[in-house]
Amino acid sequence: MSSGTQSAISFNHLFPENTENFLVPFRNIVVSDIQNGMNLNFDLVEKPRKKKISPILVLATPEDAEAIVDIYFDIYNGTYPYKEMEDVKEVRQMIESDEFEWLLFKNEEGDILGCFTYELDFFKRMGYMRGFNIKKKYQGKVDVVKACIGSMIAIWTQYKDKIDIWYCENRTAHSNSQYIANVCGIKPLAFLPNKDIFLNKKESVLLQVAYSIAALENLRTLNQPKIINSVSFCYSYSNEVYNLGKAIISNPNIKLNLSKISQLMHLLRININNMKFDSEKIKLSFEGFKSYFEFKHNKNSHNFEKVSYKVNSIEELFVFINEFKYLAKIKEVEYMECLISAYLPEHQKLFFKLGFKPMGYLPSWEYNNQTQKLEDRILFNLHVSPVLSEVHLINEAKRLLEKLEMTNIKIR
Repeated sequence: MSSGTQSAISFNHLFPENTENFLVPFRNIVVSDIQNGMNLNFDLVEKPRKKKISPILVLATPEDAEAIVDIYFDIYNGTYPYKEMEDVKEVRQMIESDEFEWLLFKNEEGDILGCFTYELDFFKRMGYMRGFNIKKKYQGKVDVVKACIGSMIAIWTQYKDKIDIWYCENRTAHSNSQYIANVCGIKPLAFLPNKDIFLNKKESVLLQVAYSIAALENLRTLNQPKIINSVSFCYSYSNEVYNLGKAIISNPNIKLNLSKISQLMHLLRININNMKFDSEKIKLSFEGFKSYFEFKHNKNSHNFEKVSYKVNSIEELFVFINEFKYLAKIKEVEYMECLISAYLPEHQKLFFKLGFKPMGYLPSWEYNNQTQKLEDRILFNLHVSPVLSEVHLINEAKRLLEKLEMTNIKIR
């Protein structure tokens, strides 16, 4: 295992604007060697911190799958909504896959303290960070800030030429994970009210994102965003964070052809494919048309997400959205979300008119294979029941909710 003397890192060097700036202060301090075991040879200074276990980072092997599943059961008592993380065979396959990197946190004695997962999409140049978990017996004893920083050093260094966007969804039952992510420059950009269920309770989550310099500069499309006024609030927040430039405010006049809508409703087809772990893929289409509206139904969290769609008219989109909402009602879904192009104000306005609210502006979010550029997206969502529980937020997330005018939520 790598070793070395402890170096001091100031908190002033953290909370960076991009992934490259995050790595700079650690360049000559931490040896990124998760293959053999990576020691975190630095101390965070200029802020009072209790002395805790500095974990050693190692890559998980397929033989660690059972231990990882045990961590999830230990923390969530068998209630974790994404059941693939409670299945040893599935976890083993993920560890073996080139599309995942799975880290373990260990102490000097070799005991497993926790785990962390990176899901990699090389085509979209995106990485999804999930499952930052510490066993109950070690919670409060492990330096989780250093564990998170070390994880980012290891994985962001390894994939700096392949991944430009890293994102995660953090719970709001507490603000710990939000803060740890923010230390690494993973900034809150969208609010997802009542999206998930943790420990059998509905809970809102925050979408937090970190970008490379390229993602926000030369890879981002030069097309100027065209947004409706209701989107301007979340755009203003993201613009303050990333200096995106001026957007065009548009108010399109949507005129629906009722006769065409009636015809489309008769041609509407629904295809449902059951997937593993209590989820299903649902696809809406029209007989004889290439248009579609596809999404995932997570039965454990009672949500619809991962929407993709293609339409040739506003009437087609109108029928799809209404069917989307109808299916949510009959399947007792409580949360729906969809990413809408920042250059199609007609689509934005239609979603808004049909009850969806813009809850975050995501620059450089979707890769366009034709132009080979990254395009902005707006996260619209709709939640059925009110947000009853308190949400615990870091200051940056509080500013986001202020911009969104979420005055009906109790924030701590």
